Amino acid sequence: LTGNDQIGDYAYLDTYRSAYQYQGIGTLGPDRLYNPKYGWEVNKKLEGAVELGFLNDRILLTTAWYRNSSSNQLINYQLAGTTGYASVLQNSPATVQNTGLEMELTTTNISRRALTWSTSVNFTVPKNKLLSFPNIESSSYANTYIVGKPLNITKVYRYLGVNSSTGLYEVEDVNGDGQYTPEDKVSYYIQGENFYGGINNSFTFKGIQADILFQFVSQKGQLSYLEYGGGELSFNNGIGNRPASASQGRWEKSGDNAIKQYFSRADDAAAALNRFITSDALTGDSYYIRLKNVSLSYQLPNRLLKGIKGRFYLQGQNLLTFTDYKGLDPESGISSLPPLTTVVAGIQLTF
Repeated sequence: LTGNDQIGDYAYLDTYRSAYQYQGIGTLGPDRLYNPKYGWEVNKKLEGAVELGFLNDRILLTTAWYRNSSSNQLINYQLAGTTGYASVLQNSPATVQNTGLEMELTTTNISRRALTWSTSVNFTVPKNKLLSFPNIESSSYANTYIVGKPLNITKVYRYLGVNSSTGLYEVEDVNGDGQYTPEDKVSYYIQGENFYGGINNSFTFKGIQADILFQFVSQKGQLSYLEYGGGELSFNNGIGNRPASASQGRWEKSGDNAIKQYFSRADDAAAALNRFITSDALTGDSYYIRLKNVSLSYQLPNRLLKGIKGRFYLQGQNLLTFTDYKGLDPESGISSLPPLTTVVAGIQLTF
């Protein structure tokens, strides 16, 4: 059981900062709102681990489970813009729990004088949950978090499909007021990993060494919307590039049972597209397996270079990705380019 008071100096006072010049005289402006009532943040940590070795430690297994509970957190609580401040430092009434399982397996598959082969596997399952948040409905986080659900959720509209009469994407207007507001976002998806890990194999044969690392991630997130683009105003007032599949399943006339709204640059089409993008229609799995790193090197025999050590090496990163994700990159998301594939070769001489 630990406490946390890392809040900086004078956080309980109103503070001011230098502001604009007025008639050649420096002025002061409000910088931070005071709060004389706050206390220690409380963190409760529980962890258990087992380390096992078999066959003279040729097989090593480490398994750890943890549960961390945090309450009375010191946070910058969001305030309404009418207060003149974005936030105020205070203790949150919420209780957050983080749990996880971590495993690491290392095996020595072959161990001979000329040849060695070892394998290392790591596997992690992280989870978190908002255990309680008294009066969350009247707080500024009412449209952000849900008690009993993970913190890394994103609230979205509930998608209804393409209106067969108007040809536009439709989402549910929950309160029936004819407007689409954060209160209508009653669906959600969990943004982040379900589990992740890696597999590394290392080989040596005489002067040759090779290492191969695969990375795997199971996660949920927002899928790519590029092939659905209907309101082109969302894309720099231009048509922009689209996949060939973007024209398939389009609404063309009243009564069509389509999966994509019609192409248009009209404001209502752009608004419908924006609501579609922030709905549960584009949420799903974005798992991937990536050949993250391959390294190959050769150590020259000492007898070839008298007094000099020489090594040739070849390294490759982000070489292959296996995924069903339709978009730029499952790791970085819908709006970022995937990591670069790099190949580096060189010679290292040590005198």
